[in-house]
Amino acid sequence: MARTKDVTVNGIKYRLQSIPPMEFYEINDACGMAGDKRKSAKYADELIKNCVVLPPELKVEGVAYFNESDDISTVFGLVQAIESFLFEPVKSQRGAEKSAT
Repeated sequence: MARTKDVTVNGIKYRLQSIPPMEFYEINDACGMAGDKRKSAKYADELIKNCVVLPPELKVEGVAYFNESDDISTVFGLVQAIESFLFEPVKSQRGAEKSAT
């Protein structure tokens, strides 16, 4: 089940929802985040569209939602919040079962 977390970036509340590890790494690879030809705009857009559930407009518009206001600061802060959220340690039921045996 997906985790959720409410965060505030530049005074605006957002609700984040986790994505499966495979999906995160597919986004990361598709955007070249580990190589020389990074596609930072696409990376930010994909993370926002896939991880922000409130406000719902972001799921459809992604980074374009912020274009009218030229709000790069919020995009940057939101991506940082998403990455921090996704990398928070999670207690895995599967890991607990393995270590108990």
